Amino acid sequence: MTPGDGNCLYNALSLALFGNESYSKNIKLCMVFIILEYEEYFRNLVQSFQYAEGYEKTVVASSTLGIFGNEFNMVALSLLFLRPIKCYSMGNIAFSVNTANTNRMPIYLSLKDVHFTPIVPMNNFFSIAPTTGDHLFFIKYGFGELKLY
Repeated sequence: MTPGDGNCLYNALSLALFGNESYSKNIKLCMVFIILEYEEYFRNLVQSFQYAEGYEKTVVASSTLGIFGNEFNMVALSLLFLRPIKCYSMGNIAFSVNTANTNRMPIYLSLKDVHFTPIVPMNNFFSIAPTTGDHLFFIKYGFGELKLY
């Protein structure tokens, strides 16, 4: 379980990828560099999400410790790790983010209320089958092509 300090998205990713939370600040910093490197893409994303605060304030919030991560950040994190991120919740919503459009093993997360925790695979054969249930509103983000470095 990750602490509820507003950094749970980054703590969950650090746990999922490295087995501990010690890389969470590095993950957040690298995510901000991705947002700045692909500025035009993320400016358009802020507009498509209809964020009232605009690009600059979204970047400041994304770079501030203790500010909750969201779908905007998951798009940047998927690009950072060049892996899909699949997030499941106890409610009727789930996220599937594959910004880099890769076939690599997804990073699995769970979301309860506003708290992220990792779903850690026990081996390389672990996967969660795509849902066929009509009860989930599965949000898939696909945003054209990016020039990856």
